[in-house]
Amino acid sequence: MGRGYISPCDRELRGMYQYSGINAKIKAMMGKRLTLKDYEELINKRSVGEIASYLKFQTSYASALSGIQESNIHRGELERHLYDQLFNEYIRLKKFVNGETKKLLKAVSLRYELRFLQNMIQLLNAGHIDETDALMHIPQYFLEDSNLDFNRLVSSKNFVQFIENLQGTVYYDVLKPFITNQEHLNLFHMENSLDMFYYTYIWKLRRKASGRDAAGLEELYAAEADLTNIMNAYRFITFFHLPKENIYAYIIPFSGHLGKDQLRAIVEAASQDKCIVAINETRYKNVFHFESGLLDIDYKRQMYQINSKIIKQSRQNFAILAAYLYVLENEIKNIISIVEGIRYQLPPEEIRKYIVM
Repeated sequence: MGRGYISPCDRELRGMYQYSGINAKIKAMMGKRLTLKDYEELINKRSVGEIASYLKFQTSYASALSGIQESNIHRGELERHLYDQLFNEYIRLKKFVNGETKKLLKAVSLRYELRFLQNMIQLLNAGHIDETDALMHIPQYFLEDSNLDFNRLVSSKNFVQFIENLQGTVYYDVLKPFITNQEHLNLFHMENSLDMFYYTYIWKLRRKASGRDAAGLEELYAAEADLTNIMNAYRFITFFHLPKENIYAYIIPFSGHLGKDQLRAIVEAASQDKCIVAINETRYKNVFHFESGLLDIDYKRQMYQINSKIIKQSRQNFAILAAYLYVLENEIKNIISIVEGIRYQLPPEEIRKYIVM
């Protein structure tokens, strides 16, 4: 064998050693996450400044918030500092991995890029982009590490210009058809095209990954694809009354744990009630509480439980990294939900409905 040859056995041992160290670090980082007591304290604050002050002096966000004036901080500024924490921990974890694992972490940063692009599409659809505000919500590291030209993108005046400003990136080919087909230049189609691109990218990574990491990718994203398909199908049947042919255009073609017959029964259900019956025939029957109307929260809670379980079971693969970053971002979103609830003077019991744990 050549000098550079690494046997499958040696590669597996290296993976075990790498992930053993990462697991220990993540367990320590999990010990710094917000507790139920912290959430109760935050929910009962009366202003953004009070929330910022508590986070700065009582939690692990002290470093990210060290330079703020909590007495006059506004929501957008607080959000940016909180996301700085997420990206700082992303960088920290990135330093402990190498080779294939570092490539897999691209799946995480790709998701952040897609979220930015989908937010831009929504802002363009609303007819207004505040360039300063849009950039302020992007952590400095991400501005430097991404291949996207953020300044150019936020200066876009319309959808066509926005897509043209993506030239030179992988997203240009995804959205380019919308330039020539103005009839389909709309929010749903564009966001769905980006989602399809993302899941196709994940499934390609899974095919190329080692057995250990391929299993991790499947554990992370199989249920996510299933739940997204269920939620989309239910909404299109219930609220838009779309025919099945149109619904299939929005279905992620990489179902995880759903059988083809199960997915077909959901998508082709003739009514809302029949769709719920079909969903209740799957492993996800207890996930969604359709009577509440908070399907997004149900979805997020299930994904939070899946990712928390991966961390608790100390998975020896890439999933442990992505799961920790998911849990941290979920915590930041919880804080933002609390801020929004207090801004709109919602009672504590109403705010609690939007906390995902």
